[in-house]
Amino acid sequence: MRSEHFVFWGVNWASPVLLLCLASVALQFIQRFFADRLMQWGFAMNSAAIEVDEDLPNFWSVVKWTEAIETVKTSNDSRERLQFEQAARNTIQRLTAIERLPEVAIQGSPWYTLLASKAYQKQFAYVGAQIAEREKLIEDGYPDAIGIEGEEHVKSPKEGEYVEYAHHKWEQSDMVMVLLNLAAIPDEVAKSVDYTQVGWSKVFS
Repeated sequence: MRSEHFVFWGVNWASPVLLLCLASVALQFIQRFFADRLMQWGFAMNSAAIEVDEDLPNFWSVVKWTEAIETVKTSNDSRERLQFEQAARNTIQRLTAIERLPEVAIQGSPWYTLLASKAYQKQFAYVGAQIAEREKLIEDGYPDAIGIEGEEHVKSPKEGEYVEYAHHKWEQSDMVMVLLNLAAIPDEVAKSVDYTQVGWSKVFS
């Protein structure tokens, strides 16, 4: 039986498919027989693995001592008081194990967090837990020594009251840290806390 298929040299619905096939064959031919020339011209890469020696030291040996202390103290404080971890525990363990100052230190902040930047700390009026007696630097808009439910305090709280007073002051900076990490906090926890009330950090968990 004679076939009805025949070659028709003209433009029809199959012409785009023919052009793509011819272009594919041409590219395969060029890549196979002119690979060296393509690499010289910058149109192809060497198939062999490229080994690059950047001569960079180990990250943990060049972290600034101040950066390590700040990260460890702020993370430990938020974990103990708010049950919130700012950094991975293995990171804290590695930073805690640093025993000496680096001979060559990383310049700037090595962390991809807003509060690692001194400029953002200033903009947010954030005072981290790495600063001793930070409650003396924090202004939260309340009287100098705040109380709960209208309880009146004097400007210099008594020794037994000072811890609670300090915790209330810390909440001003804690609020900044919580809001910047709100996406990582479970909805039921974030919604269950009234942040306008003094002492909210005690129920944040």
